[in-house]
Amino acid sequence: AWQYQRSSQVAKPAKSVRGNPATDVTRLFQEKLKGSALEKLATKLAFTTRAEPPAGNFPKLPGFVIPYWTVDGKQEKNFWRYRYLVDTRTPVDKITGQKPLRYVQPPGSPLRLYMPPLVDWKHLPEDAPLFITEGELKAACACSMGLPTVGGGGVFSIANGLDMLLPEFEQIGIAGRTIYIV
Repeated sequence: AWQYQRSSQVAKPAKSVRGNPATDVTRLFQEKLKGSALEKLATKLAFTTRAEPPAGNFPKLPGFVIPYWTVDGKQEKNFWRYRYLVDTRTPVDKITGQKPLRYVQPPGSPLRLYMPPLVDWKHLPEDAPLFITEGELKAACACSMGLPTVGGGGVFSIANGLDMLLPEFEQIGIAGRTIYIV
C-alpha cells in the first residue's frame, strides 16, 4: 500500500566555473533555487544553466534547461523547456506593460507532461494518489517531499483539447486513482 515518504535522495548542486561568463548564469540559477527543496536536487533533475536557449529564435538571455522525462525515467531527447533567469522584456515592452517571457520550448513541439525523475512513474502503486500542478519546479519540489506530482508547463497544458488528456496520464495509470489538482 502507498504511504507518504519524504525522499532522501539529494544531489550536489552544479559547480560554477570561475572566470567564465557562465559564472553569472550559475549565480542567478543558485539565487533562483536558494532556500527551496530544489536547491540540492538540480543535478538529479539534470537542470543545466546556459547563456541562451538551446534552439529556436528566442531572446538570447541566461536561463536553465529543464529536461523532460519518460514514464520509464529516461530523459526525452527532443523536448525540454528553458526557464529565463532575467527579465526578457525590451524597453518598449516594459513601457507598454507586456509580461516578460519566462519559459520557451522547441518551436512547434507538442504539449508534454513533466514527470520528475524523483518518482518511479512506471511502478507507481495503484493506490498512490497523483498530484497535478502547474509548472515543472513545483512538481519537482512536491516529488522531493514524497508526493507523486506531475506538472504541466502552464494552466492549459495538461490536455490536448477539451476532452483529451496528454498520453503520459494513461502511461502513469489514472483510472481509479485519487487525483488532486494543486
